[in-house]
Amino acid sequence: HKELHAAAHQRHAAEEGVLNAHHGLIGDIRRISDIIDPTRDLIVFVGTGGRGTHARGARQHATDAFVRRLSHRVLVVEVDEEYSSQLCPRCLEKARFATRASYRRKQCTSCKCTTEDGTTKPFCYDRDFGAAVNFFHIVRYSLAHHGQRPPVFTYEYQKAKKQSARTTR
Repeated sequence: HKELHAAAHQRHAAEEGVLNAHHGLIGDIRRISDIIDPTRDLIVFVGTGGRGTHARGARQHATDAFVRRLSHRVLVVEVDEEYSSQLCPRCLEKARFATRASYRRKQCTSCKCTTEDGTTKPFCYDRDFGAAVNFFHIVRYSLAHHGQRPPVFTYEYQKAKKQSARTTR
C-alpha cells in the first residue's frame, strides 16, 4: 500500500512539474506575441521549409496559401527550420532516430528520462514535437538578441562542432 501511495505521489509531482513548465511556456509565448503585435491574441509558429525548392521539408504551394489565409486571423511567425528537428528540445544536442524503421521518433543520448518503474532510459520524442519546441527556442532567442538566430541552430556552428569532435578523438 505504501509503495502505491509513493508511486501516486511521484506521478502527481511529475504532472505538477509539467503543468508549471507548460504555464511558463504559455506566458513566454504571450509576451512574445505582445512584443511582435499586441493587437492579436494568438501566435502560431510555422516552419519555412528546408533549403531550396526541392529540399526535404520544403513547403508546397497549398501550405503557403494556407499560411497566408491564417495570417489574416492570427499572428504567424515564420521560422527557418534549419536544425529544428535534428536537435533535442531539452539539451539542444544532436539526436538520432530512435530506430532504423522509425523516421518520426528521435532519441537523445545526452538526456535521460525516468520511466514509471524507476528505470532510466534515453529521452525519446516525436521529431515534429521537438521542432515545435525548438521553434519557440529560436523565436525567444531572436527577440532577445536583435533578430539573431541561436548559434546552435546554424550550419556553421554544427560544422565547427563536428570538426572539433573529430580533432579531439
